[in-house]
Amino acid sequence: MCYGNYYVARDTRRFAHEPGLIPKTTPLESLLSNGMAEAFVRTLKRDYVCVSVLPDAESVLRQLPVWLAH
Repeated sequence: MCYGNYYVARDTRRFAHEPGLIPKTTPLESLLSNGMAEAFVRTLKRDYVCVSVLPDAESVLRQLPVWLAH
């Protein structure tokens, strides 16, 4: 299997830092941590993204820090 740049990509880390996020990695092939990450994203989409009036991705990124703090 190839575990290359997907986990350490500079562009991905830079993208995460722009809205003030701190990238965290989990152990490779960790089903538990992968499931937790997917559940978090699903909950964020359900509770915030899908019920908000969002004209574009920029609006989502602007509101993301407030949603995460809530």
